[in-house]
Amino acid sequence: DGTIARTRGEASALGSVLDIAIDRVVENVYWITFTDLQLVPVWVALIVVTRGILTDAVRGFALARGMTPFEMMQTRWGRWLVSHRFMRAVSGTTKVVTFAGIVAYIGLREWWQHTPNAQYLPPLHNLLLICVALTVLVNLLRGIPVLIESRRFFIQPT
Repeated sequence: DGTIARTRGEASALGSVLDIAIDRVVENVYWITFTDLQLVPVWVALIVVTRGILTDAVRGFALARGMTPFEMMQTRWGRWLVSHRFMRAVSGTTKVVTFAGIVAYIGLREWWQHTPNAQYLPPLHNLLLICVALTVLVNLLRGIPVLIESRRFFIQPT
């Protein structure tokens, strides 16, 4: 994990890329699984996976030019949304709360079926869908600056 590597003074460009890649795989597995279980709409997985592929491609291009994923951000707002500890914490927290909530919902759904508590499942699912929407919004907010600021890699000077 990147946090452990930085704490131990073992951070590297390769480690940064691998940390993001592994996080992305885990996240995509969750979204695809939850979509398959019909707990989240398919558009969620499509947006998150597409955003991940696009930003990872751009970051790979930047890495080939000697920049780590976070170093490639040049604007103040881009650095804040993508690299700042607060936004990274918001992103991680929304994912953890959403994923843990959905996993808990799966358990409760099995446990509560055919009991009076089953009446709480639809409102709980609606609350989780709000968490999902917030998580996707944060995901997009952190991905858009990467795509916007990457234009400089692809626009040839005239």
